[in-house]
Amino acid sequence: MNQGLHINMLRIFCRLYNLTIICYHSLYLPFLYITFLADFFREEDFLLDDAYYSEMRDAGFFDADWD
Repeated sequence: MNQGLHINMLRIFCRLYNLTIICYHSLYLPFLYITFLADFFREEDFLLDDAYYSEMRDAGFFDADWD
């Protein structure tokens, strides 16, 4: 009787451990992105890049590429 209780507790522990490992590996990168990289990939930076590109194009910077 006591041995069956230990086996069930071991199964529960293994399932909880596996769930923890799955959650860690699936949530590690989103937490990393939110913590460190979200400010780096702001939309305003892309808008500034488009503005810089359009100014360079208007100034004729890319004209040599078409020849």
